[in-house]
Amino acid sequence: MTAYRVASVVFAIALLLACIARSAYAEPPYPSRTFDAPSVGTIVDRSNLDLYAKYLPAALKFAIAHGLRAAVVPTERIEWPHRFRQLTEQYSGQVRLVDQNEVHNYVAGLPFPLVDVNDPNAAMKIAYNWHWGPFVPDDVMLFSSNRAQAYTVDTETNSLTSQDDEDDFRSAGACNTLVFIRYAHRSKVEPIPRVSAKIPFEWRVRGMKCGRSRDYSFAWSELEDPDECDFSGSSIGYVSWGDAFSALFGGGFSSFFGLVYATDQCTYGCTQFWWEYVSPPPMAYSFRLLGVRPVLACLHAQTEPAGIIRSGHRTELGEEKFELRSTYVVDAVPVQNRITTGFGLISLEPLRARIYIDTETFVLLGYDLEHRESKDSAVPLWSVRTMPNGGGNEMELANEFFVPGDRTDLLLTMRLDPGTQKLNTGVIDNELFGR
Repeated sequence: MTAYRVASVVFAIALLLACIARSAYAEPPYPSRTFDAPSVGTIVDRSNLDLYAKYLPAALKFAIAHGLRAAVVPTERIEWPHRFRQLTEQYSGQVRLVDQNEVHNYVAGLPFPLVDVNDPNAAMKIAYNWHWGPFVPDDVMLFSSNRAQAYTVDTETNSLTSQDDEDDFRSAGACNTLVFIRYAHRSKVEPIPRVSAKIPFEWRVRGMKCGRSRDYSFAWSELEDPDECDFSGSSIGYVSWGDAFSALFGGGFSSFFGLVYATDQCTYGCTQFWWEYVSPPPMAYSFRLLGVRPVLACLHAQTEPAGIIRSGHRTELGEEKFELRSTYVVDAVPVQNRITTGFGLISLEPLRARIYIDTETFVLLGYDLEHRESKDSAVPLWSVRTMPNGGGNEMELANEFFVPGDRTDLLLTMRLDPGTQKLNTGVIDNELFGR
């Protein structure tokens, strides 16, 4: 090989590595500012809500209309976990999207670091980046006496009145204790990138203290290869059916579908805490990218649960830091119009969704669900923590505001008090799943 050809090859390799390194941030978090965007130092509240409405997801608009104050701070880059960045550089070059929705050769890291919004497959690539993003934990555990908190809102006084009998007003079967363990594509704690080649699961989930009576639990497993198992015709995963009948007759069976779909019978019960950490398998939906737009988002919450102030017997929405973030807006349409299982006893309608995904971190910044004749909306609030041993950052859910479209007086939040969540512990407890 001539010296010229050797130099050319070396230059090409160096250029490729440089591109991969730069691509570790798929899109800059700094949106293109327009003249009417809220500037740093602005407090977005009820008095100027209409002026900045186009930068607010629907649930955030509702919260601000009822007393929340969004203090606009400078937009910051959020450093990815170091191991995740390394795995992205190592493996992303081999990942391919086949037949428009199936990923081949994925091992770990971000599958598609460079997303061209003009690519016909851009929406599906964004969905996979959300599913396998930099802040998806290797394990996450929620231990709560009551994970949800319902309030009725008073526009005149800004006060929130606790409604303990409304926290599961749709009988969605929400669970107070959730344990998610990731078996494949791990990037935060050993073993990396998977627990064992002999275990075919990607995720295993245990839900406990579920339903209104808090008297049933369930186990869920999502297979790494969806073609190996059929789940209600969707080829996504399977349920440990030992608990199914108690769930069915307890009114909370639809919570079994949480890792696949939000349904007409399971909205907040199958999205709150689930979609923030473990998004639905992309193959369960068809996606359409509507564009990239700036929105206000809370990524550095100051309190837990974020946005809630309690003083004596009074509870109200408070002030939190928000920044203008660049966001993918994607419509998600279920591939199945209806799921029928349990010998025809159970029939569920998967819901269409509009999701807002941060272009840098790929965390969920908001979503809307078309629920029957109305539209539900939700907005997560996040906090950033430094991982031990200089491993970079991890992102923890600090709260979620869920606004049901058919109950305009109701606000559903989460009781994410300090210590109720544990992320990336490295604990792998197969006994939780009974097999």
